[in-house]
Amino acid sequence: MKLRKDRAKRIDFAEICHPRQRLFVEDVSKFTTACCSRRAGKTYGVRNKLLKTGFDHPKALSLYLTMSRSMGMDILWPAVEELNDQLDLGITLNQNKGDIKLPNGHKIMMRGIGSMREADKLRGPKYVGVCVDEGQGFGYQLNKIIDEILEPATFDYEDSWIAVTGTPNAACSGPFYDMYHGVQPDGSIKQVWSPHHWTFFNREDINNAEERAAQVRERRGWTTETPSYIREYMGLWVKDTEGAAFHINSELNIVYRFPEEMTDDWRYVLGVDLGIVDPCAFVVIAYSQNLGQAYILESREVEADSPSESASEVLRMLDKYGPMEVIADTGGQGKAHVGEWAQTYGLSAAAAQKHDKGGRVSLINADLRSGNLFIVAPQNHQLIQELSILQIDDDALEAGRFVYARGFKDHLADALQYAFGGCHHYSVRLRRSRIVTPEEYYKNLEDKMEADASRRAKSAMGGRTWRELRRQYYRRSR
Repeated sequence: MKLRKDRAKRIDFAEICHPRQRLFVEDVSKFTTACCSRRAGKTYGVRNKLLKTGFDHPKALSLYLTMSRSMGMDILWPAVEELNDQLDLGITLNQNKGDIKLPNGHKIMMRGIGSMREADKLRGPKYVGVCVDEGQGFGYQLNKIIDEILEPATFDYEDSWIAVTGTPNAACSGPFYDMYHGVQPDGSIKQVWSPHHWTFFNREDINNAEERAAQVRERRGWTTETPSYIREYMGLWVKDTEGAAFHINSELNIVYRFPEEMTDDWRYVLGVDLGIVDPCAFVVIAYSQNLGQAYILESREVEADSPSESASEVLRMLDKYGPMEVIADTGGQGKAHVGEWAQTYGLSAAAAQKHDKGGRVSLINADLRSGNLFIVAPQNHQLIQELSILQIDDDALEAGRFVYARGFKDHLADALQYAFGGCHHYSVRLRRSRIVTPEEYYKNLEDKMEADASRRAKSAMGGRTWRELRRQYYRRSR
């Protein structure tokens, strides 16, 4: 017992936290948020708050939540291991479950809540502290998870707390934005969550922070007014269409009904992103070559643990929309799903094209900007939320790779890309707008002149070819 207390005393939070981190760690509010820049030390602040609570509550439970457990292990584990090695705190880390166990029996459970199925597994136990990290990537289902699962699970402790932490997103929307700014469901402002903010400029262990930031701006061609710099390095909320992966204009792209009567050449495509741990995502698009337009009719996520469950959803959509092309992610476990569909249900699915994601997203954005891609709102609320907050990873983009920023849900976005790859509504526009090069023009003119000369010669010979005339000549000469 004395050894446990001695270990707890080894952590001097005033020493290992800079002032703004310490305000967050020692905040006794029931609900807290922390909005930080990149490299601000947010993970250390979260780690310290969880450890402080853990050493104060022996044999209790806390939660550290991200979109997936593996992501949480990548974020929190290194920070805990570092402090454990420095101070010999006697902390053990479970490699299989990702849990962190303190020597006094307190356990910090690490879980993923990328789906309601995973979140429902948290029901039952009581928790003294809960942190939802990378909050900028969650849609509005996070409110439901907090209201229906997490808050009731913390009622047993008077000093329990729930924190949501993250960095600003490019859309300036979502539950994390609302919590930090005190935006209520009716649009009114009431600060329920205690907000905290710090950046990497506040870190005392970084020398010449201003000089390093200037180097970043120079390398990337940014200024202090560039939205990406303000968001990523100042930790401030600013609308950034360039940082957003998808460029949705609510006035241009969101509609409330599908105008099926406008043409009779609608074709349907179903895109499927198959998940094993994550939910399966389904997106249906209707496109018309006559109109040169496409409509996203329906999208949904389904907890499908087996090929039969995912097949039943495909069959449901085939019954609803009629014959259509099915395009699925056949990578990994997806191959087993598609194979079972064909063998058991007679369902054929084309393999999704997964290379050049940036190129496919740019095609979608081109149609969004030109007003040729529409989203039927009533059946696509979750998709609209996902596309609205999904961001591009700036660091990866600088290295020539297009990937989404870490911590954002992208299952429906991937299913949309697969379905869009099977749409050909834009092919008519491409043919009409194609520019003919001078070389092609003169080659076509030459071919036309030769064809005309051949036709005139054939006409002069009574419609007979040279071969026919030659045969006739030889017959006569005999």
